[in-house]
Amino acid sequence: KEPPAPADAALPQPVGIPHNPAAGAGNLGPAVAASTTEGVGSGLSTTNVSSGLQAATASAGATTASTAVATVLRETRDGAAPSVANATNIDTLMTGMDGAASEQLEVPPESVQDRISFILNNLAANNLSPKAEEFREAVSVEHLPWISQYLVMKRVSIEANLHKLYVSFLSAFNSQRFFDLVTAETYRNIKVLLCSDKDSASFSDRALLKSLGHWLGLLTL
Repeated sequence: KEPPAPADAALPQPVGIPHNPAAGAGNLGPAVAASTTEGVGSGLSTTNVSSGLQAATASAGATTASTAVATVLRETRDGAAPSVANATNIDTLMTGMDGAASEQLEVPPESVQDRISFILNNLAANNLSPKAEEFREAVSVEHLPWISQYLVMKRVSIEANLHKLYVSFLSAFNSQRFFDLVTAETYRNIKVLLCSDKDSASFSDRALLKSLGHWLGLLTL
């Protein structure tokens, strides 16, 4: 009979894991250490133990990768990278308003302004006709210059994703006077941006100019 193996003989190492006598199971991480202890204690083969180790390691790696991705996404979301939606403002357009012309605008009552805003907020491709009729009932002819200024300056200039919807709304409203007022207001705002101080031109001004240029193309081409 073969003599029994000494009690302190080294246990067979799992396949794929290099033998390092100085490294205990605890240094492999909780999941890997548990797999090693359980595998040896229950008499499982080295292949099964190795499979458990590899699965645990892969799981730990996937968790780490997921955490890293989440961190990157969070940092991107909370970072200081400029956004058109967040950075764009109409300060230059407001400053460039002709004081005399603005005083001549007939400003509608606040209730009418709220209704106009509500109509534009709820525009959709499938409700253009009823919204145009509702708009027609809400406004008066003398308010059209003010509304055209509001539409171009505070809607069109910063809502490039809604340009096609606004053009369709103008067609549904079917008022040549209103269309002409909107077109003239578009030219005026573009002129203000082109004549602004180029040395201090901001990201917002460039975004506004690009947006209004796209809008003018939809109106005239």
